[in-house]
Amino acid sequence: DDFGKDGSDKSFGSQPSLGIDIGAQLNPLTEDDAAELRAEGAKAIEDAFSSRMDDIEGLKATVQKDFERSREALSAASDLRAMEETEKLMGKIDKLSNDFLASNEALRMGTKAAADADTRMGRKGKGLEVGSWGVDSFGRVVVTSGSSAAGGSGLLGGVGAGLEKAARESANEDGTVPVTATENTVLILSDDGQDKDAKRILDRFAALLGNAFDDSITVERISTSKPAPLGGLDAQTAIIVASCINGKSGADTLLDRILRRTSGAGGKIGSPPTHLVCLSSLGTERTDKFPYSMANMLGGKLTKQREVEEAIINTVKRRLPGTQAPLDYTIAKYGDVTDDAKAKGALEIMPGDSLDDAVSVEAAARALVQAVAFQPSARNATMSLAGGLASGEELSNSAWDDSFLRLNGPELLRVTGLAGSAASTKADLDKRHDRLPGFIPE
Repeated sequence: DDFGKDGSDKSFGSQPSLGIDIGAQLNPLTEDDAAELRAEGAKAIEDAFSSRMDDIEGLKATVQKDFERSREALSAASDLRAMEETEKLMGKIDKLSNDFLASNEALRMGTKAAADADTRMGRKGKGLEVGSWGVDSFGRVVVTSGSSAAGGSGLLGGVGAGLEKAARESANEDGTVPVTATENTVLILSDDGQDKDAKRILDRFAALLGNAFDDSITVERISTSKPAPLGGLDAQTAIIVASCINGKSGADTLLDRILRRTSGAGGKIGSPPTHLVCLSSLGTERTDKFPYSMANMLGGKLTKQREVEEAIINTVKRRLPGTQAPLDYTIAKYGDVTDDAKAKGALEIMPGDSLDDAVSVEAAARALVQAVAFQPSARNATMSLAGGLASGEELSNSAWDDSFLRLNGPELLRVTGLAGSAASTKADLDKRHDRLPGFIPE
């Protein structure tokens, strides 16, 4: 009850007295003083904040500079590594190039020699490739002299002498271009399993060709299922079986390969074929007519053979006179191939795609020998074959010449049986001669 009666504040939790009344000693702040104090505090805070922002910006600039220096260093290192890898790659390429150039140096030198020979021989108006047929002063195709067991002049017999003469003329001009010594060679491009009729004809052809000449003749047979040999094995004649070639694309590829100039050891220049012979089928130009339209329905085989014919003809016609060696072509067409005893009628040779009957093996093979080796009229011509030869029949050279003469066509009028016959009166001869102008347009 007496707690706190002495007037002192001794209640629990009260603050002890310090003996100084600070609040009584301080003058109260006026409104202006308070505002000034607040302004000073705000300024101090702003100054501190501004200082820190300056520090942060400086730090950012330092970091950016460090980053740029690091990026430049990385870029320089990357460029250096790229240069090192590029140098390694270029070194590998240089090595491969040098190895390649070293491996085919002889071929390149031979190609240069061939190009030079082409240019020089082009200036002289003839090609380095010499077939066994030449041309006279009027540009007419004639056969050269050669040794033929069948009599007369033949294509293959004079090829070796012609090549040697061309080589001597070329060497005498500047004395540097050797030419490959060429044997009498015929290249056959076919697939025996694909066209058995062509195989029968070509087997007999090879035997007949060997017997037709005193000189040795090589017949090389290459399957069309394999790439054609570059340069055509330096053969004078290439025989192509159209049924074994896949249309225009296949023919273009084959012709490109066999007609390429090649060079052998020592840069000797090869001689690609100068006579292209195509064995094809009757009806390739009549696919809109029966029965050839039916034969062409499945797979268009006649159309593809016609494409091969046209590829050969266009290749020959596109040769550049004076700059490329001239080429000749012969298109020989036949239908069904039969045994000699079963052939109907005598052998018939007509221009273009004009016959329909079957042909015997013997007749087709002998006609092919004539076209390849003995008949200038077969050059740059298309002929159809039909019929056969009687057992043991041998046509004379004049009979063969007469059969092929119509290929020079068009044959306007053929008169037979005048000379030496009872009907060979002058009046009869004059009467038939007077009919001739009717076949000749004004």
